[in-house]
Amino acid sequence: MDYTISSVHQDGQTADVTITNKGSLRGPLILFAKKYGQVQDSLVAEGFEGSKTFSFPKLKDGLYDDFEIDPHLKTIDLYPQNNYSPRRPVALKFVGSSEQKDRNLLFISPIYAWNAYDKNMLGIGLYNAGFYTKKLYASVIPMYSFGAKTIVGQGEIRYPFFPQGLFHQIIPQISARRFAYFNNTKDGYSEVYNRIVPAIEFHLRKKNPARNQSRIITLSHELVQSETPFYTNTGEFKYLDKVLHQYSLLQFKAHQKNGIRQQQSWLSLEYSQYGDTPKKYLKLSGFQSFSFNYKAHKSIKIGLHGGYFLMNDARYSTSFNNGLVLGSLAASGTGRDDYRFAQVYMGRNERNVWAQQIYSGDAGMKTPTLDGPFGHSNDWMIGINLLADLPTNGFFFHVSPYFDAAIFAAPESTHSTQLAKMYSAGIQIRGGDVLKINFPVFNSKELNLYLKQRSSGNYLGRITFSINMDKLRPRTIFELDAP
Repeated sequence: MDYTISSVHQDGQTADVTITNKGSLRGPLILFAKKYGQVQDSLVAEGFEGSKTFSFPKLKDGLYDDFEIDPHLKTIDLYPQNNYSPRRPVALKFVGSSEQKDRNLLFISPIYAWNAYDKNMLGIGLYNAGFYTKKLYASVIPMYSFGAKTIVGQGEIRYPFFPQGLFHQIIPQISARRFAYFNNTKDGYSEVYNRIVPAIEFHLRKKNPARNQSRIITLSHELVQSETPFYTNTGEFKYLDKVLHQYSLLQFKAHQKNGIRQQQSWLSLEYSQYGDTPKKYLKLSGFQSFSFNYKAHKSIKIGLHGGYFLMNDARYSTSFNNGLVLGSLAASGTGRDDYRFAQVYMGRNERNVWAQQIYSGDAGMKTPTLDGPFGHSNDWMIGINLLADLPTNGFFFHVSPYFDAAIFAAPESTHSTQLAKMYSAGIQIRGGDVLKINFPVFNSKELNLYLKQRSSGNYLGRITFSINMDKLRPRTIFELDAP
């Protein structure tokens, strides 16, 4: 239900107010007519679809100056910001200010950020997310990068609407991001990526409204522009060449919570070709997790990962996620494996502590495999993950033993692959849903050999961490039903 005041006509005899219901529900209408802030008349009408005109008798001392639909929020009107005539102007407020139901607010906040390439970043954040439902969600965070000496930042626009039928919500959207990802101090340049993603989400309607579940189909097309340095034959740096990669994705996500049990599913179909070359791939990947709460805020989790290339012109290649081959499956998702620049990393091409930031990856492994073919595949990969919260933890911080294992097809020759495996176990310290730190205790022989070659047995180089940036977005913080 979304009643809005379409027009008002006052001729000295009556005040005719036309109301339009832009929603799909027909709830009761409560309408007030005011002058000088005082209620002069009101009416209650049965719900209706489309538009309908209501009349108020004339006032003895002039015309009404304000009309309001349900100012006390007695009904379930979806967008209270459009319940007023004349419309309230957009107001600019500092973050932390209370939201006003009678107008659209634009919150502003100073922003500081840092990564290994942009260094210090200063800017402002503008967003309209809040506790009241919006017709349009928008956020933009422009910043100046003191490391790359350019404008960086990110933003998104979402326009949800609520049709009848199979989908209860459809959300066209577009997001953009720009950051530096490599610095060359010797030649004085920084490589910067630009990422633009138009997408549309289809939220399937629940068969049983009482069930705590969500099912979302997403169509997206990602345009990612990166930079490559051009050098002369004598080794002199000349300029940065722009390289554009495009990725088309069809994704399905589902979440269901039933008492002590939670279940999450994710399935993705991804198509791309390697820049200007004729090589291309079609990758199917998925994830399934089960979580069982054995006491309040304490659970046991089981996760299954899988990925397979339905088509891949580089199936037997020994290159992975570089300029020659894209889309490779990675057991642990490091910055070097994020070929789509889909994640936010503190130092995606570093070899120090920032190289130990990971995301879930294609097998859910928590030990990084940064270099070489180990832990990567251009054919298929399967992973299993077990994690259990200890019962003595607090509400926010959790200490959880974990076990991860992966099997995958590693390249053996130009026309064949061989079976490879790895496993690892350790302790995870988790702060809410934002920060995770992983301390490995023992690894498989193959993984230990790889780690010894990469870090000379340095244990600190095996500790990994992840930061869930999505949980820090204003829309995710404020919107209870945010995907």
